[in-house]
Amino acid sequence: MKNIIVSVILLFVATIAQGQQSLYEALQANGETAIYEGFFGLEANGDGTYNFTESAPAVNITVIKLPTGQPVGFNAKSITETYGDFSETELSDGVISDSYPNLIYIKHQQTKKGYMAIDDLFLVLERLPKIGNPTVNNITKVYVMVKDRPEVKETKKNNRGGFFARMKAKIEAASVHINTPASRYLRTVDIDQKFNDYVSVMKLKQTNTLTSKDSVAIATIKRAREKRGE
Repeated sequence: MKNIIVSVILLFVATIAQGQQSLYEALQANGETAIYEGFFGLEANGDGTYNFTESAPAVNITVIKLPTGQPVGFNAKSITETYGDFSETELSDGVISDSYPNLIYIKHQQTKKGYMAIDDLFLVLERLPKIGNPTVNNITKVYVMVKDRPEVKETKKNNRGGFFARMKAKIEAASVHINTPASRYLRTVDIDQKFNDYVSVMKLKQTNTLTSKDSVAIATIKRAREKRGE
């Protein structure tokens, strides 16, 4: 009986792992025309959710691929301002992914800045460790996909700092126009749990044996990187 229970649990975990998407898979699933609103100035509420004091220009994020079809990076193009563009590619010097094809993040080894995509969220990370997994403390900016969602009523949070701190946060929020449907949804998301669950599941998925197709893709990306460096 104990063996049966263990087998069921392992099967359940494996099923979840297979359903979780890598950085590039998530971006591609969201579509090439997807728009993401950006928010930073994270203030933890203590329950996994966050308030945000500042906003960033909305961007359209697309996956960069080799001519042979392998994804190697992304490009974020601002659609509301003349600034706010950013991109990263594994073909650039000093840029790596933590794994392939089931990568959790792509990062620059010198700047220690990286990027993750979890479902409809795109995360900007900083101060990433040289070895080991990122944590929620590395998140400095969150982009959330703009799409139709049922409005979720926000639960009032008892932020530390008292009345004046809460009033200051409200004034700051109003001043940077972060009361959009996307931002209201984002403030209800348990980012801590979402992040930790994602990393745990993806680390399990990374233990899968590489297929011949995966090996070919890795070799192709390696040759493309070497050719670019010539």
